[in-house]
Amino acid sequence: MKEMKKNNLEKDKLSLIGSVSLGTGVMIGAGIFVLMGQISKLSGDFFSLAFVVGAIGFFLFFNICL
Repeated sequence: MKEMKKNNLEKDKLSLIGSVSLGTGVMIGAGIFVLMGQISKLSGDFFSLAFVVGAIGFFLFFNICL
């Protein structure tokens, strides 16, 4: 029984790369939500239009750079 618990604990450990990846993902995810709040405050009623224009601009910029 003790060997079974030891094996489960070793599987549940988080490596350095895993913890850095998790931290980076959390920071980027939180940044996206904060950015959406700032954009909605600036654009007001035109939030969805600003989002679409930004997406089109990113798509065009991405295709030009490749």
